[in-house]
Amino acid sequence: MTAPAMTIGELRHRVNLGADWLDQQHPGWPALVDLSRLDIDDSLNCVLGQVVGDFWRAPMTWAEAVNRGFQVRNGLQYDAETEALNRLWRGLIEQRRAGVNVP
Repeated sequence: MTAPAMTIGELRHRVNLGADWLDQQHPGWPALVDLSRLDIDDSLNCVLGQVVGDFWRAPMTWAEAVNRGFQVRNGLQYDAETEALNRLWRGLIEQRRAGVNVP
């Protein structure tokens, strides 16, 4: 059975959880992300890959990574959710760099 598509609100919530985790584990992390390389579907160029060196080196399970917006669930909506997460992370990082507090 395929999971239903996630809403932008659900994905945004997951990205915010991921940003909170990064704030605790890697303060200043937005400065480490090269937005021109940002790609959630690439273990070296996703947010975690750029902050910790490789997605697979992050101290969390795959399910935790999905719940924190670092990874996409497998299924029919994979491409759409990947694109949405890339946009959401890019927007959050741009806001953080501009000094805008993102909830």
